[in-house]
Amino acid sequence: MRTIKEIKEDYNLFIDIQINKYLKSVDKTEFSDEQEATLVLRRIFYTYNVTIADEHLKLTNLNREAKEKWFESIEIDFNQDNDDDISEFEDYDEFEEATESFYERFPFLPEGSIVALLFVGPALEAYGMPFERFNTLLRGEDECTEIEEDLLIWAFDLTLTIMEAVAERNKKKKEKIFNEAFIIAQQELNKEDSRKVINAIVKDIKEFEGVFIEEEQKNKKKK
Repeated sequence: MRTIKEIKEDYNLFIDIQINKYLKSVDKTEFSDEQEATLVLRRIFYTYNVTIADEHLKLTNLNREAKEKWFESIEIDFNQDNDDDISEFEDYDEFEEATESFYERFPFLPEGSIVALLFVGPALEAYGMPFERFNTLLRGEDECTEIEEDLLIWAFDLTLTIMEAVAERNKKKKEKIFNEAFIIAQQELNKEDSRKVINAIVKDIKEFEGVFIEEEQKNKKKK
């Protein structure tokens, strides 16, 4: 049985490969804005769920090199019905600096943590860090304290684990991962608040994924 760590590594590897493929396809080194990042991550997240997550045998038996080739072979149509949005990407620059220097500003976060950026808010706020404070850190307008570093490590770890649980199709494995998330949450929160935070993050992820599913259904109807 694959460990939580192995599941996270596969998930993050797929995301990193697909982000790099997208940026290369549009001749960029980083996203231009939050809108672009949201659209791209939405498609990557959905594709992993429907294409990769259920392939347990392959995920267990393939080595990293084979997985890289497999993940690289997965084609995602990032431009489908998004031409108007893509044409406007260069008009936005608010998120560009934050994306470019994310790991420079948060070097203590593990590789792949950026994928949790859209969903980490409830964990931060439950612990007592307003999202406005996190945005200040994200923009590089202030330095993290040691306490804030520990908080961010915990919040991103929790959010990534919940994302893995939502993506998992096997009921027993899903339950196991959610239990792991509950243990992580209780490192900083009581049981009641832990449940509230996990539910809030799950809700955000499903709403986010739901928007993409609706778009896919509309696209199929058009065809």
